[in-house]
Amino acid sequence: MSSVTSPDYMSETEGPAGQQTAKNSERSQSTKSTRQSGSTFEKHDHYNGSLLHFYRVERRQMGAYLCIASNDVPPAVSKRVTLAVNFAPVVKAPNQLLGAPLGTDVQLECYVEAFPNTINYWVKNQRGTEDEMLLEG
Repeated sequence: MSSVTSPDYMSETEGPAGQQTAKNSERSQSTKSTRQSGSTFEKHDHYNGSLLHFYRVERRQMGAYLCIASNDVPPAVSKRVTLAVNFAPVVKAPNQLLGAPLGTDVQLECYVEAFPNTINYWVKNQRGTEDEMLLEG
């Protein structure tokens, strides 16, 4: 797993689906849940400790996290850390076969999910010829 870190930004490449755990001797407020496979995992809403460890990070864990330090001496302080999870593009096309009367307008669409963002383009595939990138419809 590759990573790039700075004080307030962390970028990780997505690994196989796994669990989120926090590593420290202090207690966390958690609930246990069961996966369809029968294995259990813990969901942490709050965690007391200075290290939050993600095993096999997933894209759904991407977002901003707050590390908050407080004791009996005010004020409490916090640091926002943003986790970005890099993952390969996933392309979905709601209609993979379209028909239209001659001379009418038609629109092909696809949805792309990826991080970082992608460059999207269309290619016309004709049997027996090279693919041709479309610059206009």
